[in-house]
Amino acid sequence: MYIIPQDSTGGVVPGASITVSNVETGISRTLSTDGQGRYRAPNLRVGLYEVQGSLAGFQTAVRSGIELTVGRNAVVNFTLQVGQVAERVEVTGEAPLVETTNATISGIATEETLRSLPLSGRSFTDVMLLQTGTHNARVDESSITGGDAFDGGAKISISGARPGMNAYLLDGTDIKDSRTAAPGGIGGRQLGVDAIREFRLLTNSYSAEDGKSAGGVLTVVTKSGTNTLHGTAFEFLRNDRLDAVRWESNARGSGDKPPFKRNQFGGTVGGPIIQDKTFFFGAVEVLRDRLAESTVIDVPTARAKTGCLPEFGIEGNDEVCISVHPRTQTWLNFYPDPNGPTLDFGDGTGEHNFAGSQKTNQEYFMARVDHSFSQSHSIFARYTFDNSERLAPPTPL
Repeated sequence: MYIIPQDSTGGVVPGASITVSNVETGISRTLSTDGQGRYRAPNLRVGLYEVQGSLAGFQTAVRSGIELTVGRNAVVNFTLQVGQVAERVEVTGEAPLVETTNATISGIATEETLRSLPLSGRSFTDVMLLQTGTHNARVDESSITGGDAFDGGAKISISGARPGMNAYLLDGTDIKDSRTAAPGGIGGRQLGVDAIREFRLLTNSYSAEDGKSAGGVLTVVTKSGTNTLHGTAFEFLRNDRLDAVRWESNARGSGDKPPFKRNQFGGTVGGPIIQDKTFFFGAVEVLRDRLAESTVIDVPTARAKTGCLPEFGIEGNDEVCISVHPRTQTWLNFYPDPNGPTLDFGDGTGEHNFAGSQKTNQEYFMARVDHSFSQSHSIFARYTFDNSERLAPPTPL
């Protein structure tokens, strides 16, 4: 944050006392302007701030309603009027939103944005696709979820770069997976939307602190506790009763809907441990997904499994029956009988329809503690746990 106090004539005010206060936590920092009447307050947490300026012989000026987002340098200008220090002039209003301190091209997703958007599966990486210069780089369905735990994240191309060239930072730490792709579980989702304060996606013209990546840079900031105890609880439900019948099922005449159940539930809690000094925040989210996919396979008919097959080329398409070895018969009996619209194609095979249930489980947990030692020193500790597994349905063969 840049602070530039001036007197009523527009001249700079050196030696003014500046107090920058976080409205949510009550933590403040006191500064003094230099000989040019300026001071810079670096390394402030994201959140709402109030700036107060005072100097002997001038009224105290206060600017409130200033919101700091990820990577933003807010320029706060206010005027000190001649008068008593006890007199206060308070201005409520945001600092200019036009970024004048750097040429970085980026997009911000705030807490309100993440809460209000209907995210399927509640994966916050999906919001990246709303930013300029991003593209979903999937080639087929397996390229989104990866098909295994080592390649589960979404593949997003930013500014034309390959998906593996992006950087993903959580509170300043690298969270890319082992294949340099976006973080994500076996289902391709990165849970924890309710644990995120906001994120910023840089798509071009990075500063020196955001090097190493030729694509984009996603910076995520987690929530922390405040002086007010607060919490949330949620559950999202989807099942087959809310879905329409697929076109393929109608085309086959079955009109069946494969069973589908998805439950996502969890909550958050945060508040003070020591007022204006130490805070805690925790979040938990659980996914239970049961998806049944309708599949059609060709299987031998009951007659074919006994060794009787149609003989083509003979008038009437007579059958030719042969004896089947008992060991071979054992393997043939593993095949289910046809149950689809076409029970016999005329070549000894028919359609068999089945719906196998694919089970996906994912658990997410995050805990964070913030502590302020003084105006110059603070620390936070965060623990994040994310575990997922998927059980694919076997084919009935």
